[in-house]
Amino acid sequence: MQDRNEISAHNVEIYLKICDEIRAGAEPTDAWKARKAGLSSPHVQRCVRQLLKNRALWEAFNLVLDIPGLQNGMRTSTLHKLISLKCDEQLMSYLRHIRTVWSRFVQDDDEAIKKFDATDVKELELRCPRYSAYDKAKIQMELEGGHIFRNFSQHERQAIWAIVTSTDCIIPSLYTFFEDVKLLQACVESMKYLISPVEETFNMALRASWTQGRMESEMSADEEARIDLLIRDLWMLTMQNFRLLSQQPRRSAERLLAKVPPQRANESKLARFARFADRSGFHSPEISILKELPPQQEEELVFCLK
Repeated sequence: MQDRNEISAHNVEIYLKICDEIRAGAEPTDAWKARKAGLSSPHVQRCVRQLLKNRALWEAFNLVLDIPGLQNGMRTSTLHKLISLKCDEQLMSYLRHIRTVWSRFVQDDDEAIKKFDATDVKELELRCPRYSAYDKAKIQMELEGGHIFRNFSQHERQAIWAIVTSTDCIIPSLYTFFEDVKLLQACVESMKYLISPVEETFNMALRASWTQGRMESEMSADEEARIDLLIRDLWMLTMQNFRLLSQQPRRSAERLLAKVPPQRANESKLARFARFADRSGFHSPEISILKELPPQQEEELVFCLK
């Protein structure tokens, strides 16, 4: 009987074969139908099909899955959760970030990047040797012991080491991606209080609520930059306060936002959240309701912009 890791690896293998067929010219639906029986369950079949329908997100995943060492981090059984978040922009940005970091290690050499194996990824992910002496010592020990970068020459290993130790962020992978998505899910529960996207993503819906029907051609470059910054501010606010904002309120917004889990939230915090959005120029029925909730003498929302 296969264990969970073996099943996951098998699903990734089948998924990659589907991707190869699509790249070779097959229609996504045809490639999926031809290979779906090899996937471990009807649930995984549906997850893969959902991703194939989202061309932009599918292509972003391909940027990462082209690196063999990163493939073990793929979780085909949770893809439906990603797509239901309606946060495509954030997900694609993270996936591009993964590709950028690992490409930098080999100076953007598309062939060399394929030499990274699962051990390399496991030892580097979540580490930041530039700022952590412990991480630097741990990676150096693995390097000197011949446990990592085994597919590279000595000269290449030294070049990679120099770049790894100068990287100014936590080294990402698909494992960190799927773990960080858990925080994004909590932020989404907060953002649902402000707006309820139907077909579009949250960023698209927020943008539409700010522009109020104005065409993109009518927007100046400064306005475009301002909208982008204001949307980022809202997401930052949810990240800093998601424990206060991601529960269910008890009054009129409760009925309006039925999709949010039925738990109690602090109405004062929600009102401040809505008023911040309103002052920033975002308008929706949800914001109109929440901003009228009576203020209380309670702790303010944390909002630290750098």
